[in-house]
Amino acid sequence: MRLDNSTLRFKIQLRRRMLAARDPAIAPCILETHGGWGRVFDAVYADVPDGVVFEKNECKAEQLARQRPTWQVYACDCEPPLAAGMECGLVFNVLDVDPYGSPFPVIAAALSNPKTLDGRIDLVVNDGLRNNVRMGGAWPVACLEDIVRDFGNNLYANYLQAAKEKVRRIAADSGYRLTDWYGYHCGNRGDMTHYWATLVRGTG
Repeated sequence: MRLDNSTLRFKIQLRRRMLAARDPAIAPCILETHGGWGRVFDAVYADVPDGVVFEKNECKAEQLARQRPTWQVYACDCEPPLAAGMECGLVFNVLDVDPYGSPFPVIAAALSNPKTLDGRIDLVVNDGLRNNVRMGGAWPVACLEDIVRDFGNNLYANYLQAAKEKVRRIAADSGYRLTDWYGYHCGNRGDMTHYWATLVRGTG
């Protein structure tokens, strides 16, 4: 449990900052890809009535369903239904991505269905992939293949820049521009990366 929430304070601060910067006239509608025990929801999203949350662990999913009765709660891996174009009757303007490792396949799946997405999206991410890069280099990580070709194998020192470029490319594939970016490293050895990106549909 300690490992699961070692950067919880930073996650909460980033998400509060994101919500505070949003247009107050536009209610947030949230897609949370990894709900955990719902600590982020309690601290940040408790007043948000509309959202979808995924959680593979059934015990945690049951807790999430009790915690947020107005949300749709799914006890499964988020990637397959999102990539398949799952429709839930909502249009998301906040994507909250918090896997244990790489966030990029999840981001790509979440952005792949325009029917469920607003024209402007706030993307907040807890990215654990820098630890993999530190330990074994970036070349074995399949989702970073295109980034390694451009940035080289040793991404640890400039991982935040590489992550920004990866998000930009994923967003572009789905018709979005990355217009704003804020990020930092945290955790015991700086192996976790948090970022907040604003994505806007269209070429501008």
